[in-house]
Amino acid sequence: MISIVIPLFNKETTIKNTIESVLSQSFNNFELIIIDDGSTDDGVNTISNNFKDQRIKIISQKNQGVSVARNEGVKNATHELIAFLDADDLWSPEYLEYMVKAHYKYPEAGMYCCAGYVKNADGSISNRTTDKISEDISIIHFFNNPHVFLHTSSTIVKKDIFQQVGGFIKGMTRNEDFALFFSVALITKVCYCKLPLTTYVGGVENQATSSFSLTSLQSVVDRFNIVNSIWINSNYANKDYLVFTKYEIRHLVLSNIRSNKPEFTNYFLSNLSKELISKFNKLEVKIYKTKQLNLLSKFWILYTKLIWRKKIIQE
Repeated sequence: MISIVIPLFNKETTIKNTIESVLSQSFNNFELIIIDDGSTDDGVNTISNNFKDQRIKIISQKNQGVSVARNEGVKNATHELIAFLDADDLWSPEYLEYMVKAHYKYPEAGMYCCAGYVKNADGSISNRTTDKISEDISIIHFFNNPHVFLHTSSTIVKKDIFQQVGGFIKGMTRNEDFALFFSVALITKVCYCKLPLTTYVGGVENQATSSFSLTSLQSVVDRFNIVNSIWINSNYANKDYLVFTKYEIRHLVLSNIRSNKPEFTNYFLSNLSKELISKFNKLEVKIYKTKQLNLLSKFWILYTKLIWRKKIIQE
């Protein structure tokens, strides 16, 4: 019933625990497709030496990046529901069971996701969730939440919906997951389980989010532009999207200001699509690009974030 896709690149030290969390699931009607993306460590042998389960399929390819690996996994999937899991993350034993419950309760949804934990590099644990959900499982207004409530390893997408938005974008070094999931949320209903059933493990060697550069920033820019194109093609159907996106853009600008990286702010704002940047007042954009006005930028961004959060809490 479920095809699980794990992209594998040099995760020899974590892949055993990740697979064990899959094989410990209370729901066991699944196949596990592992795409070895040109690993140079002993990860594949670690799998072969420790697991003899017939549900596990390993496909090897030359290194082409996580997007191509995941897309290849979906291409080889035989089931309708595609569950994504990174090779260093973990599932609680009941994860798939609750995702299947969500699917049967809301079969009209095209994407199912759940809350989870974040294990930070220092060993501390934090929650990744939204406070707006009252039921354990419910349809949500996706763009009425900060995007950090969502993570790849806690998300299941229907295969036809995945194909409809074009899958993960090849070449993106960051935000390829948000590009996909935000695009999906623009064309289908999203179901959310508020129970924390997954764990994102941070501080792992070879993790894509371990560094940031202008190359990474270009992928973030691409994410905004790609999702915005999907929104335009949907005839601006989702009314929450634009406010959410402006919130995200301002948040990123604020992060750059706090990191004292004005070149990142200028690059980011200068490369957003004209259609998207036109949604901001020209004076506001000019203020963000002027380092001497950082204090004013901070005040304005924090004010707009407060207004947005107050609005969605009241809804």
